[in-house]
Amino acid sequence: FNPGVTWFSSSPDVAATYADTADYGGSDLGGGGVYAVHLALHDPLVVDAAGSSWEAVPLSAVPPNVQQFLREHFNGAVTDPAQLAEAAKHFRHDGLVIRNVRDANIRDTGGDVSDVYASVRREQIKSVNNRGTFDPNDPNILRAGPRGDAKGGFIPETLTVLLNEKAD
Repeated sequence: FNPGVTWFSSSPDVAATYADTADYGGSDLGGGGVYAVHLALHDPLVVDAAGSSWEAVPLSAVPPNVQQFLREHFNGAVTDPAQLAEAAKHFRHDGLVIRNVRDANIRDTGGDVSDVYASVRREQIKSVNNRGTFDPNDPNILRAGPRGDAKGGFIPETLTVLLNEKAD
């Protein structure tokens, strides 16, 4: 789903569906896990999906120059996160933020609305247990503390979002 891009959600419930676990508080019910992290996104492409499905974000939600790129490369009236991530990389953004997107991977109700984040470099991701020694050149998110310390939720004030243990 985009080599080199790591995906995050502001919703523990949405993240848990991708982690194959129903409990983001620490119970591993299926092999995955959800972890709170700090993301360093300084110039992301930002799109407001206005409640649309993750697989059908309208092009009207995207800046005009990005719309043109998406039309030329993907030929559609709608786009999805993978295509938006490609556009973000093409325009040299350091990440992607899709606000208010409905994720159909959760519940029978059509999905929860949350924000989705994507980083394009591992060095942008650090454990919430980081001691303030954020090294943008170090791709290892575990330098800040032992594995497993960061299980948790979302802290909007610090843009702390969730990480699936198997995310690459």
